[in-house]
Amino acid sequence: MRNSDLYPDRESDDMLGALIDSVSERVAERICSRIEEKLQHRQRIQQTSQSSLLSSPDSEEDQLITKAEACHLLDRCDSTLSKWAQRGILVPIRRGGQLYYRKSDVLKMYKGEL
Repeated sequence: MRNSDLYPDRESDDMLGALIDSVSERVAERICSRIEEKLQHRQRIQQTSQSSLLSSPDSEEDQLITKAEACHLLDRCDSTLSKWAQRGILVPIRRGGQLYYRKSDVLKMYKGEL
């Protein structure tokens, strides 16, 4: 008499468990792969936007960038820029309820000249 004859459900339980483990591993691998792809894509976007801010020519001396762009370029949060504004270190310009910064000032701060 075979073991499967005594316990008919045990073999199907083992097969089901193996199948679930296999599927779980494949799902986990696909999730990890998608997360890595998204992170690499985000890094490429950040590098591209930062390099474009640094390398774009200043056609006008008073070219303005948004607060978000300034935060991204300087790698600082908006509260830090607010503190700098209170201290007069990096002064924003308000237009239509939005805060902007002179690109030349932000680049000087980035290079450590301000």
